[in-house]
Amino acid sequence: MRTQKIMAHQVLARKWRPQQFKDLIGQTHVIQALTHGLVHNRLHHAYLFTGTRGVGKTTIARIISKCLNCEKGISATPCGQCPTCVDIENGRFVDLIEIDAASKTKVEDTREVLDNVMYAPIRGRYKIYLIDEVHMLSGHSFNALLKTLEEPPEHVIFLLATTDPQKLPITVLSRCLQFQLKALTPEQITPHLAHVLQQEHVKFDPDALHLIAQAAHGSMRDALSLLDQAIATGNGEVSQASTSNMLGFQGQQLILPLAQAILTQDIPQALTISKKLDEVAADFNYILDELIALFHDISIKQLAPDFIISKLIVSDADCKKLVQLCTPADLQLFYQIALYAKRDLPLAPTRSIGFEMALLRMIAFRVESHTTGVETKANSTAITQPSAPIIEKRFEATAAPVIKTEAPQANISSPPPPAVGASSLQNKPASDSWHDILPHLGLTAFAKALADHLHFERREADHFYFSLEEKNAPMLQERHRQKIADALTQYFKSPINMSVQIGRSQHSQNSALEQRQDTLNKKQETALNNFKEDKNLQKVLANFDGKMMPETLTVE
Repeated sequence: MRTQKIMAHQVLARKWRPQQFKDLIGQTHVIQALTHGLVHNRLHHAYLFTGTRGVGKTTIARIISKCLNCEKGISATPCGQCPTCVDIENGRFVDLIEIDAASKTKVEDTREVLDNVMYAPIRGRYKIYLIDEVHMLSGHSFNALLKTLEEPPEHVIFLLATTDPQKLPITVLSRCLQFQLKALTPEQITPHLAHVLQQEHVKFDPDALHLIAQAAHGSMRDALSLLDQAIATGNGEVSQASTSNMLGFQGQQLILPLAQAILTQDIPQALTISKKLDEVAADFNYILDELIALFHDISIKQLAPDFIISKLIVSDADCKKLVQLCTPADLQLFYQIALYAKRDLPLAPTRSIGFEMALLRMIAFRVESHTTGVETKANSTAITQPSAPIIEKRFEATAAPVIKTEAPQANISSPPPPAVGASSLQNKPASDSWHDILPHLGLTAFAKALADHLHFERREADHFYFSLEEKNAPMLQERHRQKIADALTQYFKSPINMSVQIGRSQHSQNSALEQRQDTLNKKQETALNNFKEDKNLQKVLANFDGKMMPETLTVE
């Protein structure tokens, strides 16, 4: 019986995954720091890599694993050939434990992992725990991890990766060496795609690669996946036509005439182009993105003509012609309308209707501003617009309003805190209550964070008693507590003791953080009521069938 050998195709994103630091695209700031630490044997016990998807978080973690366990020795350039390096790359190295936190969220899962931490590595020098999407762990899982994360055995290193570092407890962040990976630019992605295709002996159109780089939104992994798809769509080649169809980027050649129709207020021409875009099944989100980028380019050409734009949406000559057709105020208006059109497009009955209404809005609002006594001066950007207040009110109704207020202070009736290095006796508050004293202690970083969460219980002579809610218990570190006690001692010029119990009593005061939030909530409520009573706003909402979105109101 004959057996047919099947040649497995390896996707480009896996085949071209970087094997060493020198293979990484971008992230120079991270590579330099890690290389220096490895060369000089300055190793940390926990590293945290943050950034959007596909920028190299787990790839860097695996390279570090090879650097530390390569059979040729610890270095920033692992050989990549020894059994250890090969096994790490293929995901079968026993001392590299990869954990998907998205599926291992329970505290029992974390404890099961930590039970094996104390055991020495089987093959390598280090036992490495790579926890991906670490922000998905539960609160109890983080609590179980904290002690081991702070003081792991000498043979253990933690490598954490996340796309959402804001969800990590501050107690975890403080125990890690953190590296923020940047999203890649199209200019960084495009040359690498060209290099990959040259090595793969695939014909390609450079403009098609730039489209793929744009569609990847900063992710090299996404770019390589799209490149695989483009090769299949183009029957073994990567052409601009097939790639545009694949990505929904049809209609790029209509961007220039569409912009001309908007700037010359030619409504029939704008609607005709919109119909053509609909007929070729163009992605209206992409068209709006191109218009937004074009308005940006024209603005730059108007206000900073000598500034060089690396990639113009249209030719330099065409861009200069468009500059003559509009004012800077027009461009700001068009830019803002296009941005909000992208947000509202899914709400329209059809996307073509939503897109056409955005075009009409650009032209209609500009017509109003130019038919009510607008006077423009030659070679000047000064514009007189009697109707401007009305137009501004219309757009303030859709934008997120910002109300500037003074920074909230917790019952402080004293002057501002002294400058760094000034005597603590200067600018003392009138009373000796905790909330009055706290802003004058000069605390920073984690000691400041702990103090903000403390609930004042009572004071007995030179002893302050505080409590801390159980959920914040991991914040209570002795060195941070001591910094607060030292600051109180310096403030009173006599020894002060302080105690912190877990669990607040019914008589405890609100924390400084709670007081600030309460003040902010009251100011936000006042600002919202003021907006609701604004007659111009109510008129705009009625005329355009709008509605208020209280969650977008920002109070500073």
